[in-house]
Amino acid sequence: ENFDIAASAAEAAEAAEAAASVPEPKRAKPLVDATDPYQMPPAAFLPLGHTGDAVPSPQKPKKPPKQPNPNPKGPFDDWNFVNNTPSHMIPARDADGIDVEDVLAHLQSLPFYKDQAVHVRCLPARRVSYAALGSALTPCLRAAMRSKGISPDRLYSHQVEAIGHIRAGRHVVIATPTASGKSLCFNVPVLDALVRDEAATALYIFPTKALAQDQLRSLNEFLDGAAAQGSPPPQSLRRGYTLDGDTDWADRTEAARLGRVVFTNPDMLHSSVLPQHRTYQRLLSNLRYVVVDESHTYRGNFGCHVTFVFRRLLRLVSHYRRREDAAPPVFVFCSATIRNPSDHVGQMLPAALCPHGIACVDEDGSPCGPKKLIVWQPPARVAPGTFSKTDYAAAAAAAAQGGEEAKAAARPTA
Repeated sequence: ENFDIAASAAEAAEAAEAAASVPEPKRAKPLVDATDPYQMPPAAFLPLGHTGDAVPSPQKPKKPPKQPNPNPKGPFDDWNFVNNTPSHMIPARDADGIDVEDVLAHLQSLPFYKDQAVHVRCLPARRVSYAALGSALTPCLRAAMRSKGISPDRLYSHQVEAIGHIRAGRHVVIATPTASGKSLCFNVPVLDALVRDEAATALYIFPTKALAQDQLRSLNEFLDGAAAQGSPPPQSLRRGYTLDGDTDWADRTEAARLGRVVFTNPDMLHSSVLPQHRTYQRLLSNLRYVVVDESHTYRGNFGCHVTFVFRRLLRLVSHYRRREDAAPPVFVFCSATIRNPSDHVGQMLPAALCPHGIACVDEDGSPCGPKKLIVWQPPARVAPGTFSKTDYAAAAAAAAQGGEEAKAAARPTA
């Protein structure tokens, strides 16, 4: 009997354990959390009679799509004088351009104007001046110029003058405004001489790598145009080479071995080319032209260092010359922003190299429309509690006047 009772208890325990091990059926988890205000839908989203349990959570109400602005306004739309002219904008004359007189009059009528326009000058228009290139060019150069739509018989007068100086072997500085065709002034005579003499080389010096790369791209396009016209340049002149900090050793070796037009900068010339002059012996021994662009940057201490680099370059060129009677390379300086080009460039070359001075081309033959130059001097912004120059001047004048009054009051009266 006791055994039966124990067996019954064991069976009951097993049954209870088995019942406990059976997983309870999963209840449907409410998809809406009543404690979350972002999930609890409003009554309008629930079916009639529902409490929100086991109801799919509705999406958040989407914002209405943003309507495109019928009048978009960018950072420069305030200057659209033709299509939209609010009252605060400067008036326009017509669709062809802005009347400078109206602009200046409008600025002078604004509340912030305090005589900031300190100087106004009218620069007249300049008529174009053409000239013909007297000496003949090689067919390659004629084809390259024809591919650019340029005729040798219709060049700007300053271009013909500069080409004549370079061909005559005179050192020259070209100081004409921007976009006046200075690159053509030195590319035409240099490339023409290099086509005629397949051993001659040229060195183009620019202050930055970006300028050198831009000029290299233009030169390659110029020569490709000649090939497209059926008069390709010699194989050794099909491409130019760059020597700068980004040039790897393989390209440097190729430039030293094959380069005839090499683009570099003063730092690379000083730190790599001249110290390794034996590697660049072919380039230096046949050097005929040195083109120095943006020559106005070579001033002060930097200009003094570049001057010594040029002297060292000339010594090495003279050392590697095969003939003692060979002429030194011709220097071509270019600048668009310089007041005294001859004096500035004359200090960069040895006096023995240019005993008759340096030819200067500064009469621009390219056309130019009329311009109005307005010098705008903004007012000085002075921090609170400080004095401006005007305040100091007024205080000094008042002190001086007060001193004279004090002296007058101290004088004895009769």
